[in-house]
Amino acid sequence: MWSSPTADLLSNLEAFKSDLMQNPMVESVSLSSSVPGIPSNMEGFGFNDETIQTWLWYVDKEYMDMMGTTVGRTWFLKDSEAEIASIIINEAAKKKFGLELGSTLMKYDNAGNPMPFQVVGVVEDFNFTSLRENVDPFVFRYHPGTPWLMSWVNVKLTGEDTRAAVDYIKNVYDKLSPDKPIRHYFLDDKLNLLYAKEDRQVGMISLFSMLSLIISVLGILGLSIFTSQYRTKEIGIRKINGATVGEILALLNKSFVKWIIIAFVVATPLAYLAMNKWLENFAYKTALSWWIFALAGIIALIVALLTVSWQSWRAASRNPVEALRYE
Repeated sequence: MWSSPTADLLSNLEAFKSDLMQNPMVESVSLSSSVPGIPSNMEGFGFNDETIQTWLWYVDKEYMDMMGTTVGRTWFLKDSEAEIASIIINEAAKKKFGLELGSTLMKYDNAGNPMPFQVVGVVEDFNFTSLRENVDPFVFRYHPGTPWLMSWVNVKLTGEDTRAAVDYIKNVYDKLSPDKPIRHYFLDDKLNLLYAKEDRQVGMISLFSMLSLIISVLGILGLSIFTSQYRTKEIGIRKINGATVGEILALLNKSFVKWIIIAFVVATPLAYLAMNKWLENFAYKTALSWWIFALAGIIALIVALLTVSWQSWRAASRNPVEALRYE
């Protein structure tokens, strides 16, 4: 859960964090300049006589441990001034720029003085924006003593009683910042908003697919009724000559199966092209397997056969004498 700290809270951050940690439902508390799902700022560093651009987050000493990062030294030493010159990078930065543990990146302050930063850890890549984007080079910088850079308070809950934990956080917050209400949300809710467009598309596609299925079934049913009535005398003659119900069903269903196969052959490449074009919007996407289209074709065939066979069976099981009298 994240909340944006006010000026009153910034002046009492340590007290706020300490009070929250008194609750057993609060696992950890940390500060950061941004959170996953919200773009952060870009920074330029000098490396090997070149300028490289990376995303940059300022974090406190607890943040890396909270996020559960796992590669290299992925934490900052607590209360260590030496860590001000330390940074942690992600795998994308390591691969793109050839950075390693111990590499030095250079910046210059407003007075033009050099400020070296040493890479002390590497974290696995993670998507800090949506899956439409590639994972870009990323830098975490420890920056104590500057709480105004930390736009977000991050609270990790145990999940035992989320509602009670949130109420507790609000009560602690109100004591330190009574004039401004807390603003908070859960990470999964924020990430879900990144795919709200896709959720709406799924709903619309599901609705129109169901309508298309209903219209198709009604159309096939009507056509099967017309066909069975049109061939009533033919069915009666075939039955008198020894045709079984199964043979009559096969005869009536054969033409429908032919058209379903033709429709499948025409629709499959069009569906593949449309799906492939839509997936191009995502940097990370699933592969389109052949069995998905095969399954769709089989389901369409089964639905059509069930619809047609019901009416065909009624026609095939009819008394042939009545069929021959049919006008």
